[in-house]
Amino acid sequence: MNQIYLALTKGKALILIDGFDQGILADSADWQKRALTEPDTQRIGKGSLVGFNEQLKVNVNLLPNMIQTRDFAVENFSLGKKSKTDVAIVYIDEFVDKKVLEETRRKIKEIDVTYLLEARVIEDAL
Repeated sequence: MNQIYLALTKGKALILIDGFDQGILADSADWQKRALTEPDTQRIGKGSLVGFNEQLKVNVNLLPNMIQTRDFAVENFSLGKKSKTDVAIVYIDEFVDKKVLEETRRKIKEIDVTYLLEARVIEDAL
């Protein structure tokens, strides 16, 4: 039931068929989207001038067009006791330092918050 509730809060639809003891969770949300623009908050001194929006799925789907390699990898996590905010680690497998990647995974999994409201929480943990 927790998995179903979480999926429903993320915009999925639960399809149930009479006589079956299982259902199907399907993407059904038509979330409002903003165009990618130059970031006006949390600016950095170097890097891309493309700013992502708040929808992780949209952001992650844009990356393979920018980084065209088979080694592109995405690892998804949910953080927050109440909010269950989706976060992702993205990297190119051929170039990532495996020890740093494992340490990053560990630190992200150890983040203990009720709500994850901004990326600064993850940045501080790392």
